[in-house]
Amino acid sequence: MPRGFYNKDCHFIERLIDSLVDSKAVDAARVYATGYSNGADILHLFACSLSLSSKIAAFAPVCSNLDRSWASAVEHKQPVAMMMISGTADKLNKWDGDLDRWMSVADTFEYWQAHNGINSVDTRLHFPDSVPAARKATSAQLIQSANTQNGFEVSLLKIHGGGHTWPAQRAESWYSRLILGPMHREHIASVEIWKFFERHHHNQYQAQHYRQAKVQTAKAG
Repeated sequence: MPRGFYNKDCHFIERLIDSLVDSKAVDAARVYATGYSNGADILHLFACSLSLSSKIAAFAPVCSNLDRSWASAVEHKQPVAMMMISGTADKLNKWDGDLDRWMSVADTFEYWQAHNGINSVDTRLHFPDSVPAARKATSAQLIQSANTQNGFEVSLLKIHGGGHTWPAQRAESWYSRLILGPMHREHIASVEIWKFFERHHHNQYQAQHYRQAKVQTAKAG
């Protein structure tokens, strides 16, 4: 993924959302963004953007980390609804990040918590065990946090032992497992992400910024 805060994909996504909203094909209050790997990394850039964070009600990156330069260049202070899904054994988007570019997953999580002014954190939430621990290669822990005044949530679905994979109930080849690592099958990422999205939509504060951002985009165009 190219470095730098300004990415041509941001402008494309802005125009795409505007087109869909103007055509009344989507509800402007319920535009969501999810992605995997590089497609998840760029969601953090979108969340740092004033315009896109005003258009997108919630983000759900899977197997991703935040670029340090994006974090330092964030364009706004408005809260962002964010759900991250990451595996502790991910060899590509590493849990601990790297010294060159990417934050660790924990630091990324804490960054968005601080951005949102989080004042309520629950680290105790685990999904019920459905398979004996000795037979499980992976397990899931849901860490939820929210600003109790505005309701914006920052959550992390931590897959203990999980690799660079999208949790799903599907078969995986030995080659895929060798390259990407273990896949978590007990909790489907798409289901958990939709549960998160359903809890979030643009409020009046966000809608105001959406209108302002749209005017700015029109002037720039």
